[in-house]
Amino acid sequence: MCERSRTNNRYPEELKMQAVRLVTEGNMSYREVAKQLGIRNKTQVKYG
Repeated sequence: MCERSRTNNRYPEELKMQAVRLVTEGNMSYREVAKQLGIRNKTQVKYG
């Protein structure tokens, strides 16, 4: 069985704050915010 290594991306604080604003004030979905900001996975927006 092959193990996959996962790397955690670290995003700048400014990008995180922008993501929060877009979700809360911009009425955008996690998926839309992730795509717009170039975040690999929408879950990183939700729980990041």
